[in-house]
Amino acid sequence: MNDKLKKLYSEKWENLSINLNEILENPELKTKPTNPLLISLENNNYENADIKLIIFGQETNDWEKDFNGKIDSLLPVYKRFFNDGYALKTYGGQFWNGVKRFLELLQKKYPNKTIGIVWNNVIKIGCSGRNKNMPPQYIYKVERKHFDVIKDELNILKPNIILFMSGPNYDYVIEDNFGKFNSENIGTEFSKRQLSKLNIGFGENVFRTYHPTYLWRTKRLNEYYEKIINEIKI
Repeated sequence: MNDKLKKLYSEKWENLSINLNEILENPELKTKPTNPLLISLENNNYENADIKLIIFGQETNDWEKDFNGKIDSLLPVYKRFFNDGYALKTYGGQFWNGVKRFLELLQKKYPNKTIGIVWNNVIKIGCSGRNKNMPPQYIYKVERKHFDVIKDELNILKPNIILFMSGPNYDYVIEDNFGKFNSENIGTEFSKRQLSKLNIGFGENVFRTYHPTYLWRTKRLNEYYEKIINEIKI
């Protein structure tokens, strides 16, 4: 899987680099692109796990500062930050605490199965610098045109479960990646905006709910996650 992922990124890299460097060199464009989130499975048990889970956040901001154009230096960043446990054990924050809680509840349902997890974002190229949200359109358009890789990543990774923790305001980004999709309610406790099951062409275990920051505030995070987990069919 690692070789296939690197090949996928490499095939897009030249045109992506040209266009991101144009933004970096344009003084009128104040917000600069950071590096794309490149997935690496080094030191990750995902490939041999009984259950393969992919969790999507929102955007990747300040990923090794400004775009530097070096694939081989970026792949180890994913390993150090995520695969080696830093994100879940040390980095903390509401997003990662939410991911950790979902994993705990999923493992509770499947105590005799191993779970492998890959972290991804629906927007893979965010802004350079902290405290940013969605990138401006001139960065997002470059990603859409020159780094449209998420469907290909999923075809390589073949997950059993996909969970978008991106919230309803990012549904248009999901649509940009997968085309128009149908969504359905899960029960009656939550609205479709709060929690929905998505038909994006990658099996029946595809869900979208709010970002964990919101779910922690509602004090119902466990309810949301337990509802999702009860719907999962492995």
